[in-house]
Amino acid sequence: MITGKTKVCGLIGYPVAHSMSPFIHGRLAGILGEDLAYVTFPVRPGEVNEAVKGALALGICGLNVTVPHKESVIEALSELDDNAKKVGAVNTLVRTDDGGFKGYNTDVTGLDRALDTHGIEVSGRNTVILGAGGAARAAAVLCAGKDADHIFIMNRNRERAAALSDHVNTVFGRNAASPLGIHEIGGLPREKMIVFQATSAGLYPDVDSVPTEDEELFARTETVST
Repeated sequence: MITGKTKVCGLIGYPVAHSMSPFIHGRLAGILGEDLAYVTFPVRPGEVNEAVKGALALGICGLNVTVPHKESVIEALSELDDNAKKVGAVNTLVRTDDGGFKGYNTDVTGLDRALDTHGIEVSGRNTVILGAGGAARAAAVLCAGKDADHIFIMNRNRERAAALSDHVNTVFGRNAASPLGIHEIGGLPREKMIVFQATSAGLYPDVDSVPTEDEELFARTETVST
């Protein structure tokens, strides 16, 4: 039962009405005996700063952040953890004692755990990342931090792929990543590679879309992580 003492957390993004997060966090709160309500907040592009200020004013304890706000939300925060600084994107906000929100990136931790669970080792391997948004940033930072041989960032907008490559190379101080257009398969090594699907293709409402149907890329793929 919701009372005046119930802690409120939620998810900001656009769209978010389809999200299963309220169900998942509601069940977990019940199991753990936490007096907590978790709701979705649809925040249109360009309105994330106002949304964060409103959340602070309303006493909301914490927020998750999804597309399209993982990068733009940073300017509204009072502090970032190390992974969030490296990635340049945030997916979790925690209220701090100084009256702001601290941003975290748990995508790196979650992806690392998933790779470990399935025995996938990126060290010394060539990796491909499809996409150049927040999820792609997390995958690129993880691969560079685990000493992947090279990271090829493929995106429909090659300029965004180049910007992410430059970001990763600057953070790690070496030539760790290179940009490619989504169809520039000829720029990839011919060996089998680990591919990370980090685009919004397949997400609601475009649940049937795919980032590429290039069979040559599939032929060079050993493992896909999404």
